[in-house]
Amino acid sequence: MRWRRPPPEPKPRRPLALTDGQLASVMSAAHLLPVEKRGLYLDRVAAAVALLCGGRSVNDVDLNAAVTTALASLIQQSTDAA
Repeated sequence: MRWRRPPPEPKPRRPLALTDGQLASVMSAAHLLPVEKRGLYLDRVAAAVALLCGGRSVNDVDLNAAVTTALASLIQQSTDAA
């Protein structure tokens, strides 16, 4: 019998540093979604920001692209399920 190694622990994400206006944009877009999808939306925004910014500070253009991408994927899933 061979022992398997446990899966690697996920790397902790660095917190996002957003301005008050940027945070308001993210949260107002979250209110467009059903409550049960908001956590997934926030995860997708954070992942998109990480890809777009690569460790540099978040600007409004990158954040808008991340929010749009996250919303589009979740809205598409909703329409596909209907």
